[in-house]
Formats: sequence, C-alpha cells, structure tokens
Amino acid sequence: MSLCVLLNVVQIVRWKSAVMKNRASVFPFLIILGCCSLISGLSPQYHFVNDQKNWTEAQKYCREKYSDLASMYNSAGIESIREAVHSGFSGRAWIGLERGDLFKWHWSLADRDFYRDGELEFRNWKQGEPKNDHKESCAAMYPSGKWFDDNCNNKRHFICLKGRSNGNKGFILLQQMKTWRKAQAFCRANHEDLVSVRNQSENQEILHLLQLQSAWIGLFSDSWKWSDHSNSSFRFWRSKQPNNLRGKQHCVGVVLEDSGRWNDFQCKGSRPFFCQGRMKSQAPLPTVESVTHSVTHKSTNQAPSKYTSQKSSTEQQTTGYETTQLEKYITTTGPTDKETLTTKYKYAEHITTEKAMMERTTEDYLILIQENMTWNEALHYCRMRHINLVSVTSVATQKWVAKKAENASTAHVWLGLRFTCVFKFWFWITSETGCYQNWAHGHEPVGMEECGHTGAIESGGEHQWVSLPETEKLNFICYTCDGQRH
Repeated sequence: MSLCVLLNVVQIVRWKSAVMKNRASVFPFLIILGCCSLISGLSPQYHFVNDQKNWTEAQKYCREKYSDLASMYNSAGIESIREAVHSGFSGRAWIGLERGDLFKWHWSLADRDFYRDGELEFRNWKQGEPKNDHKESCAAMYPSGKWFDDNCNNKRHFICLKGRSNGNKGFILLQQMKTWRKAQAFCRANHEDLVSVRNQSENQEILHLLQLQSAWIGLFSDSWKWSDHSNSSFRFWRSKQPNNLRGKQHCVGVVLEDSGRWNDFQCKGSRPFFCQGRMKSQAPLPTVESVTHSVTHKSTNQAPSKYTSQKSSTEQQTTGYETTQLEKYITTTGPTDKETLTTKYKYAEHITTEKAMMERTTEDYLILIQENMTWNEALHYCRMRHINLVSVTSVATQKWVAKKAENASTAHVWLGLRFTCVFKFWFWITSETGCYQNWAHGHEPVGMEECGHTGAIESGGEHQWVSLPETEKLNFICYTCDGQRH
C-alpha cells in the first residue's frame, strides 16, 4: 500500500502555503500524516494471519507487526473479520479476548456513541443487588422498575430496543420466555438489541411496559478483557459458550464455519489468528498534527538558482512545497515543476509539507477500474492494488463517486456495500456507519431475499444504488492514493 495524505471522506482539506522566512530549504512547518485511509471512526483494519501460534505468540506477533490482536465492537466487525480471510480457511482463529480477574457490568449494545456522559454507568439496582457472586451474571427489571441480577439460563420475558433511527425509536416488550442469551439473539435479529437503560426517564418508560412479571434487560457481567485494553462490551458467543471446560479455557477464538461466532479455548492451543491495525513497516506516525520545530538536515543537492534566502511578502504567502517521496529523502517542488530540492532529514519518515493554496477532495482518492469482475474479485483487486472498495456515507462522497461512475463501461458499478445473511442488514465493508442512503426505487433493502447480493451504483441516470447478485461482473471504484492510477 502506498503512503499518502490522510483525508476525511466528507471534508475538503485545504492546504495553505507555508510562510518561508529566510529559509530556502528548511521547513518550519511539518505535518505528520497518516497512511492512505479515507475513513475516520472505524472498526480496526483486520488482517488474517494463517500461521499456527498459541494465543500469547499470536499476541506478540500482532503487537510487533501490526497493532494488536483483533478487538471487535459490533456485528459489522464480525463481517469485516470474515472478509479478511482470502484463503478459503473456515476453521478457528484467535482474536484478542482473554479471561481476566475483574468482573464488570456491560450493556449488550456496545456502541459508545449511543451513550452520553454518565449513561453507561446508570444503574437502578434494588437494595441488596447485585449479589455479584458470578453465578447470576445477567440483569432483569422487576415490575417496580428496580433491577436484580439472575442466572442467565433462567427464562423470562425481555425488552428489546426497537431501533435508533428517528422513525423506529422506542422499546418493545416481548412476552416470550427465553434465556438471556436467546433473548439477546432475538432482539439483534429482529430489532436492535436487548434494551439499554441509560437514565431514569428511560427506566420509567420501560417500567410502563412491564405488567406483573419481570423482564430481561441488556445488562450482563463478565471478566473478559481485550488485548488492546479497549472496553468494548460486544460479545458473539456460540451456543453454550463460553464454558471454561475443565477450568482451563481462558482465550477466545472465532469459529468461521459458525458465522464467526466465538468459543473459549485453552490458550496453549495453536491456530491462525486475526491482527488489527496497519502493518508497522508501512505505518506512519499515528496522529495527524502540526509540529513546529527546527530540523537537523543535510541537503543532497544545491537549490536551483531561483530559490533565494529572502522572499517578498507576496511570495511568502503563495509559494509552497509538496512532498513527492516519503522515504529517507524528501523531494520538494518549487515555483515550477522543473525545479526540485531534495533534503535528507534526521527526524522521521512519512513527513510531508504544506502545498500552496491547494485543495484535495475525495475525488483525488477514488479510481474507477474499467474491468469486469464479480464483487468478491473486485474487493480482492482493490485491497491488493489500492485500499478498498469505496463506501458512500455522505452526499459529498456520493457526488464524487457518481462522477467517476459516469465513465464506466457497465450499466452499474460495484461499491463496498453488501448484505449479511447472518445479521440481516446491509453494511459497508470498511465498517463505516452513517444514515445516508440513495437506493433506487424498487431496490430498497427488503430482508432475507437479499442474501448473496451486493451494492452497486448506476453509471448513468440518477446514479442511485441497486442490489445485484454478487456474481455479476461489473466495473468498480476503489479508494486509492493520490497519483496511484493503475
């Protein structure tokens, strides 16, 4: 993967010129940039490593080569894990979850954006509850509105969060007798999740739904912890798991032949594993920030004659420099394309300078591939040669994608959008979330009949989205790095 400027998908990034004061070849402003990523606020980038290691060895490998063993935050992350496997492997592989010593209460709905300050910690326990004996690890609500902990295998009614969109908010009481785990699965399959009670107002609203029986809510307790120390409460266990067989199963793996559900295993067992984050040999410094400093440097060639030690006030505001090589040497362009200056810095790699009065847009980071491929072939092509199939989560991105699609040789163009039969929803393979949709009439999401379908954009007309069988062969659009056009 090539390195390039980090852009937000929606925002147009303006680069103002650096003010060059009495320096022809030393840059007072440096911007430390990330790798080619067009997305912000995502689940991690996952990598499947088909090498047999025990959990500790896998953790060490991931921390050395990437960031860490994989953490997951939602069901879209499960799909991303499954998409990361290109070898046909369908067995069991380590993720970054291990058993800890400290039990903690979590909400089933793990999306932290759903909670405002203090709402994750809201509790309304009955006096004397919870017992915290680790045998009663799921929470329910009495008809009085007070909470208690109970054995998760007991059966009772349950309350689902219907949804989070404006037209589908609210709670629903299901008068079906289920264990906590089966209630959770039902809510996730048919609604949003088991209910999270974020404040006293919601507690009262839910109380009005209850009749004479108690009901499960989405609170549970466990001691599992993530290798990267994230606090995600998302869990996706197989039936009757985790069972800590013989008291020795303290590490977690995904079972790909069971839709990526989780199992606890003995940590000493050897199996493939999933890492997260960018490969460190390709990874830049992790943050995007401006740094002002003086840099120890050594020029490897003389500045062209038109470079001077002093600039007029006008020139100081209009002349800028752009990094074109991001290795040990930084090559900059001057007032004309034929004038270059190469400088060796004793600072850090992956550094670029500001360029004069220049705009970069999402369009610069999109490429239309005019080859006909199935959706999976297109996905593999984008990931191997560029970054990924494109996601369209805003009007601005839709505009640029539509513009690219106009030059396609097929009536439709693949996007990074697919339907998951496991969770019964459409998702972007980059794990982006957003409310923006642009489905063509008659192609709106309809449910299980979408299995085996993926999303495409019309190359003509209104450039709306359609659902097509993933085996169709179409042109497609990839995220790429600026200047990488093949």
